[in-house]
Amino acid sequence: TGIQMAYSSSLDKYLIVYRDNGNSYYGTAVVATVSGTSVTFGTPVAFSARTTYGYSVVYDDAQSVFLVQYSDNNDIFARACTVSGTNISFGAEATIKSAGTSADSSVAYDSTVGKVVGVWRTYTSPPQGGEAVVYSLSSTTVQINTPVVYASGNILTGADCKISYNVKE
Repeated sequence: TGIQMAYSSSLDKYLIVYRDNGNSYYGTAVVATVSGTSVTFGTPVAFSARTTYGYSVVYDDAQSVFLVQYSDNNDIFARACTVSGTNISFGAEATIKSAGTSADSSVAYDSTVGKVVGVWRTYTSPPQGGEAVVYSLSSTTVQINTPVVYASGNILTGADCKISYNVKE
């Protein structure tokens, strides 16, 4: 599952998300600040009280919030959070998709339309396919939109199931 990180240029902060093996494998986030060649960290905060897998994080410039998408290896969840200094405030957990999802997931921000898109692998309806959702965020509230199938056959897993967004300069 690894460590995921997103950067906010407006805050000049990084949000790092990971599974904390020392805290019941809960999904955890920490703020990092870079000054020159030094990095300082805030206090880690658990964003999920369950074992997490397949987490991804992105910063939504339009709403000025980070979005964390993650799985418990069965359901897909999302939480938005704000950062002030090194303090993290999470909104309520939103269940995006129940039953039959894998740990493979990713999110990206589209600055052209000001939206976050999430993807994940599913084991049901269709078998081993892929689904996507456009998130609607307001402060730390995640509005659930209807997921859409983007692949109905066998899709790759792990590191091959990632998306990225390139910004044109």
